[in-house]
Amino acid sequence: MFHLPMLVVVEVSAAIRRRVPRWQPVFNRWQGDILRWERDGKVILYPMSRERMENSVIAARHRRLRGADSVVAALAEELNVRLRTFDGELLQRGPEASR
Repeated sequence: MFHLPMLVVVEVSAAIRRRVPRWQPVFNRWQGDILRWERDGKVILYPMSRERMENSVIAARHRRLRGADSVVAALAEELNVRLRTFDGELLQRGPEASR
């Protein structure tokens, strides 16, 4: 099971549009996949609340993270779950770095 801020869906969608030359089929598949994964209980999506926003700002400041990365790191800390990512910078500066 994956715990994701809703912002990750936006980030991936935007990355597909920017980086994939024939983006429409890939985008449509991604959109269907994320909805199916959520329905099947493989993904839990978390909205941005005021508390999450404040925790993300703190993570950005203390860990020198970029905007979306700070949201991911703050959610991992909030849920006390291990951060899984291919983003090397986030791994170096995120919550796992201090454990």
